[in-house]
Amino acid sequence: MKIRLEGVSKRYATGTGEVNVLDQVTLNVREGECLGLVGPSGCGKTTLLNIIAGFTLPSSGVVYVDGKAVRGPGADRGVIFQQYAVFPWLTVKENIGFGLTLRANFRPRWEREEIVRRYIDLMGLRGFEEAYPKELSGGMKQRVALARAYAVNPAILLMDEPFAALDAQTREVMQELLLKIFMQESKTIVFVTHSVEEAIFLCGRIGVLTRRPARVARVIEVPFEYPRSRRLRTTLEFVRLREEVEDLIRGEHSETEKGGTRDGTASDDLHDVGSVYVGDVGMGSERSAGAG
Repeated sequence: MKIRLEGVSKRYATGTGEVNVLDQVTLNVREGECLGLVGPSGCGKTTLLNIIAGFTLPSSGVVYVDGKAVRGPGADRGVIFQQYAVFPWLTVKENIGFGLTLRANFRPRWEREEIVRRYIDLMGLRGFEEAYPKELSGGMKQRVALARAYAVNPAILLMDEPFAALDAQTREVMQELLLKIFMQESKTIVFVTHSVEEAIFLCGRIGVLTRRPARVARVIEVPFEYPRSRRLRTTLEFVRLREEVEDLIRGEHSETEKGGTRDGTASDDLHDVGSVYVGDVGMGSERSAGAG
């Protein structure tokens, strides 16, 4: 297994006491697969992703990458966030090549330029090399963020709702682009999303988390072969699987509405649980990482 989570729990101290976010999460991620994570809002998906990234440590349990315990961030793991994590003072090509100027992933100029050209072509950014982020649409900015993450060649990509801020049409285009790249590049991906349809379309398996404190309720095998086309979304099998996963999540939402979270605390506390400020390692941007 590329990634192995064994009994991972996370607790945060708050002004009103300790809050349990994750409870004994055990999960395996196979090498070269795209694993989706879905669950009720605020259940801890982003917290789990941050633990895999090494941005925060579990209160108990261990995360292993290639058999080695994760103790902090590493060049083997790239992270793509929901926000447009691009540097406004750098051009498109400078943004894509930025990680290749840092010590962990340094490449000589000739090699850096070659890598940047490759991902400009792959991401459909030809003609925008000298543009600044303020001149780009949201979808184009996220193409730049994807290109920069892939350019440093991490073995693992951790994606935290990377397309959530995009309009529906652009989001579908970006999903199809990611599938195309996934077929060409040998990467292991963990993909957090609130969209069950997105998880089914992109992923080979889907981990469904319970309400907080989150555990893995079920891991679902997605039965559709790669490559996939947009027409897959309208097939009866796709719709039935989407309904099945949505019913699982709705059941968790219903339980939360009846009795709060599984640790007995009110669900209204979810929005600020365990908020920390972390850096995008190797990329220099920042974001807030809450319960997810």
